[in-house]
Amino acid sequence: MVYLSIYEKLNKNQLQALWIFCRKHANFISLSIEHMGFLSDDQFMRIQNEMKEALDDYLVEIGNDFNTNKGESSSSCGRLAITTEKELKEYLKNMKKQNSSFLHDVKRKGYQGDGLDIQLLNSHGMVKMRTTRITPVTMGTITDMCFFHTQCLEKEFNDMSSLFDFPIEVNGYEFEDPAFYRKNFDFKYKNILLSVNSHERYSSMWLTENELKEFEQLKIPFVLEEMQFD
Repeated sequence: MVYLSIYEKLNKNQLQALWIFCRKHANFISLSIEHMGFLSDDQFMRIQNEMKEALDDYLVEIGNDFNTNKGESSSSCGRLAITTEKELKEYLKNMKKQNSSFLHDVKRKGYQGDGLDIQLLNSHGMVKMRTTRITPVTMGTITDMCFFHTQCLEKEFNDMSSLFDFPIEVNGYEFEDPAFYRKNFDFKYKNILLSVNSHERYSSMWLTENELKEFEQLKIPFVLEEMQFD
């Protein structure tokens, strides 16, 4: 697949063309909002375990990348300026310390509110909600990710003036960081079509060879980050 980024402000026609493209190729969309409701001990433990697993997986991926690519400039290690085994060991050591601190900087007792009105959002077409510290564009804050069928939010997206607009209001709730999914709710890159970081103002897309050819016809400015077709 090809990995590309969009940083520039799109005009109205480009933005509408992007949404049409996404609705054509994706079945679901998620919107994110900071979690406000109560968390049980079991819920909090699940969220923390999920976070720890993701942090550990990242360190394994960095080690595998170095063993495979030996710090080539285009690799993950190369972009981190890791070119020797000594630099790799130092990086992994520092990251383990940071990860331990990062993992425990959230406390369950801070979440005692009423939370989202699930019934209200279900009436707007929400099909799933996931409480997590990991989204397609962020890691850290405990977040409620609400998943909808793409057609349910057509009006909200048509009303946007920028790809990075936030908040995106649905039933009085202010969401951000939209992401489009091809078939299900899986975060694997092959299932994500488009993810947007509203605050940092960047977006990422993962396209097949045929999708890329179609996307290029839209005349939307993008930066090609990586190309690797299966």
